[in-house]
Amino acid sequence: MKITTCPVCGSRENRVLFSDRNRRDGLDCEGTYVRCRKCGLVYLGVRPDWQTICGYYGSTNADVTANTGRLDIEAYRRQLEKKLPVWTKRPHLLRRDPHSWPFEKPAAGRNRMLDIGCGCGYRLFEFSVRGYETWGIDVSADAIDVCRKILPKGRFFCGEPETLSLPENYFDYIRLDNVLEHVPDPVKTLGRCFSLLRNQGRIFVYVPHAHGLGLKIFRQDSVVSWIPFHLQLFTRESLKDALSTAGFSRNRVCGHNQSGWLALSLAQRRSRGRRKAALNAGHCAKYLCRALGFAAGKFGLSEELAAAGIKNA
Repeated sequence: MKITTCPVCGSRENRVLFSDRNRRDGLDCEGTYVRCRKCGLVYLGVRPDWQTICGYYGSTNADVTANTGRLDIEAYRRQLEKKLPVWTKRPHLLRRDPHSWPFEKPAAGRNRMLDIGCGCGYRLFEFSVRGYETWGIDVSADAIDVCRKILPKGRFFCGEPETLSLPENYFDYIRLDNVLEHVPDPVKTLGRCFSLLRNQGRIFVYVPHAHGLGLKIFRQDSVVSWIPFHLQLFTRESLKDALSTAGFSRNRVCGHNQSGWLALSLAQRRSRGRRKAALNAGHCAKYLCRALGFAAGKFGLSEELAAAGIKNA
C-alpha cells in the first residue's frame, strides 16, 4: 500500500530516500522510505498493509527472528537479574540512561507504569524491582506469555492500545520504548496515551533518529532501516510536534547514543546480497563504532532520540 501524507504533519510534500527489502528476518517484503519536506519525518511511503505487518510480529517461524517467542523462561529471568542497572541498588552510581526514566523512587499512590510494546518484559523487569506497578501491552501473544511468566504480579494484554479496554486517567507513567516508529498512526497512539494518563502523568518515548549518523552513512544498510517494521523515523522537530499535537506539554527531546547500532549497521552493510543479514560486526568494529557514535552524539547525530512530556489536563 502507498502512504501519500506525512503521519505527523499531514503534508503531501516529500522526496524519496531509497527503496529496499527486509534484511534482518528473511521476510519476502519490500518498501520505500521518503522524507517529509515540511517536518523532516522519514516514513515508509510504500509498505505492506497493517494486518500483514502484525502477522510478521506474531510469527513463530524459526527462520524469522522477529518475536519468535522461543525462550527458556528461567534462563531469561537470570539474564534480566544479571543485567539490572547497578544503580537500582546503589543510586549514587546512577548511569543516567534515559531508558530508566523516571530516575526517582515511585511515590505512594503514583507508581503505575504502562509499557506499550513491552516485548518480553526486558525493561519492565527493572521497574518491577524498583517498586513500580507494572502493566504491559504487545501485539505478540508469545511476548505477553513470557511477561506473565517472569512478572506474575504484573498485568499484561495482547493487542493495540487503541482497541484494548484500559482504565483512563489511571497511569502515572507510560513508556513507548522503540515503539512509536512501529505504529501506523503515531499521533493517534500518543493521543491514546494522553487519555490513559492521570493529570500530571508523564510519557517517555524512545525512537530511532532520522538524522542519526548511521542512516546518513549506511542509508538502506542502516539498522534503523527495518522494513516493514520501522514505519517512521523521527527528527527532534517531528517528535516534539507529535507530542504537542497529542496534547502533551513541557516536551523535551535529547539524543542518546545506542552504542551497538552503528556496529549492527556495519554488519548489515557487509551482509549485503544475502537473504538474511548476519548482525555481528566483530569486537574491534564494535569498539570503534562505539567511539564514533559517542562523538556523533556531540554533534546532534545520535542514533536514538529520547523524549519526555507531561499531561496537564
